[in-house]
Amino acid sequence: MKPPLSRLAALFCAAVLLAMPLAALAEESTAAAPASEQAISREAIARSPFSFELPSRHGNEDKVEFADLVLDTNAVIFLWTTDCPLCKLEVRHMNRLAAWVKEHPEANLCVYSVNFDSLGERGFEKAKWDEVMLPQFSVFYDPGARHFKEEAWKVEENGLPLTFFFARGGFPVRIIKGFSADLLTVAQKEFLPKKAPAKPESAE
Repeated sequence: MKPPLSRLAALFCAAVLLAMPLAALAEESTAAAPASEQAISREAIARSPFSFELPSRHGNEDKVEFADLVLDTNAVIFLWTTDCPLCKLEVRHMNRLAAWVKEHPEANLCVYSVNFDSLGERGFEKAKWDEVMLPQFSVFYDPGARHFKEEAWKVEENGLPLTFFFARGGFPVRIIKGFSADLLTVAQKEFLPKKAPAKPESAE
């Protein structure tokens, strides 16, 4: 005798529910998995869904690629425009992070940004800055976000500012949507070497 359809449906739903936590765990561990020495190469990074290529600063002929930023170091990539008030406010905290990076080489971290102003570098230079807000980190330009249409970045969906924290090799470990004053805290947690727990003193 075949089991009734209601029983089959119940068994199917139970199997799906049992599988969901395992699938979610696999997806989460894949996103934050550390890169092995063998896995890190320019070719592998070029196949990343985050891969991009931009003209370098000041109109030079050289190109800037995603692999240039993440091949040897951890990286923060900040996406923004100068006509976005929250973006300009975030620059202050990004400057704090950039200053901290210089004092903590053990984090092996670099701070970059891509500015989407429609006029590119000319628009950026016309923006009004004060000494505190003037970016103290590398700025690349992609007018209109033409090179950031890939699904991985989700620029149109998430809006700006948008900040990505990548482990060396281009593995995303944290994505911050919108303004955050906790960039430094995130960098410290993600990129400072973990200290080994102190060994208990042996009783004499």
